[in-house]
Amino acid sequence: MNPTSDSRPTRRDALAAAARYAAAGGIAFLSAGLIARGYLVPEAQQCRVAAACRGCRAAADCGLPAAVQFRTNEEDRHSCLSED
Repeated sequence: MNPTSDSRPTRRDALAAAARYAAAGGIAFLSAGLIARGYLVPEAQQCRVAAACRGCRAAADCGLPAAVQFRTNEEDRHSCLSED
């Protein structure tokens, strides 16, 4: 509210407050979605190691697509080497 005006809020004050609350609600909604996404992803799908699959001890049993592709590539590489 404007300190020099009467006690009633102006249209500008109401629109500014509505925009503030909409922005705060949007941020809260997006934050809740990101938090829920972290809880809803099955634990088997969450990689505990931030390094590449080559250095990961769990790569042999990991179900993530990157680990599956890594195992496939390793098997192909080993099969090519053993054919020579």
